Amino acid sequence: MNVTITPTSAEIDELVWKLGQRLRAGKISRDDWGHGFVRSILKQNKRRNWMPSERQLSVMQKLVAELAEPDEDLIDDGGME
Repeated sequence: MNVTITPTSAEIDELVWKLGQRLRAGKISRDDWGHGFVRSILKQNKRRNWMPSERQLSVMQKLVAELAEPDEDLIDDGGME
């Protein structure tokens, strides 16, 4: 059985925000395919009711994880130490 978990719009917004931050900080080389991908996602995100495809979502999650800062929490622990 194939179960698909649909992310909330808040989760998508967070991924898009993080990708935009990485792009503006120069973490993604202009020569890298990811640069064009992120620019495309940022543009598409401006459309009303836009949701990424399953493939776009998985690439977005992978890019955010790969480009994470060393001190950045990938999982929000709700402030618990």
